Amino acid sequence: MDHSTPGFLGRLRSRVAKAQTFVKRDLWLSLPEQRGPRILYRLLRMLVLIIEGFVKSDVFTLSAALTYQVIFALVPLLVVMLAVVKGVGGFSSVGGEVQNFLLKNILPKISAAPSEGSPQGGTDLAKQIDAFVSNVNATAIGVVGFIALLYTAISLLTSIEQAFNKIWGIKSHRPLLRRFIVYWAFLTLSPILLAASLSMTGFVQSNSLYVWLTTHVPYFGKAMLIVTPYVVAWIMFTGFYVFMPNTRVHPGAAFVGALISGTAWEGMKTIYFWYNTHILTNYKFYGSLGTIPIFLLWVYLSWIIILFGAEVAFAAQHVNT
Repeated sequence: MDHSTPGFLGRLRSRVAKAQTFVKRDLWLSLPEQRGPRILYRLLRMLVLIIEGFVKSDVFTLSAALTYQVIFALVPLLVVMLAVVKGVGGFSSVGGEVQNFLLKNILPKISAAPSEGSPQGGTDLAKQIDAFVSNVNATAIGVVGFIALLYTAISLLTSIEQAFNKIWGIKSHRPLLRRFIVYWAFLTLSPILLAASLSMTGFVQSNSLYVWLTTHVPYFGKAMLIVTPYVVAWIMFTGFYVFMPNTRVHPGAAFVGALISGTAWEGMKTIYFWYNTHILTNYKFYGSLGTIPIFLLWVYLSWIIILFGAEVAFAAQHVNT
């Protein structure tokens, strides 16, 4: 027994050393000619890059920092984006639809159990933010107030860019003018495109082909309702991964990251919707304060998923280098 233990430990050390050599050197020398092993090698390379990048970038700390900023910048960001939509001719009529869409898809439905003295039931965080954003307009807050809101929104975008640059290993920042153009494009084009897509959705739903399919093809309408949020998330995250880092990101690599992160994000929204409607509302320990920890956890996990998708995009782009 005394002789076998050192032998076992020696074999274990040898295998660990071989595995380390394979991961650090052999895996990156060349790709096999056969298709199956070549795909496996690329997947292993991506896995190594994702794990190394996740640890090196300290994604958990980045997510916590961005969560803290979102608490202060979410409403200003929505106000600025919606002010743009309502100010553009032809889209002002769908501004309310954009607002409802953003709140519905950015925030899960978070409802707390009714607190004592609140006969109307629990509070809905999305509805509270919706009411606040609806009551804010450029005339009411004035030029100085709007500039303050704009500064808060841009500060959040700057922090997001810095987090993405850290993942991509970029130490240089965009020139001030270019940064302003990118951020302003994000704040203006994204809600306008979203408004256009919502208008197009209404057009498609009134189209005779869509009506015929929903009438004659079983479950077509339900399938569209299930798939549409995922498609929107994939497109949104792909744009995020392409334009936010201060480097050239291949759209294909960005889409790979968006496919994983967007799917995970939408799946998490489904889980949280179920949790908040079936679990949180049945426990009155927190009362109306139950929305706060749930919202913070939601934002934190969302940033972990988004930054993980950025790591996947980075790995997909550098898998052959």
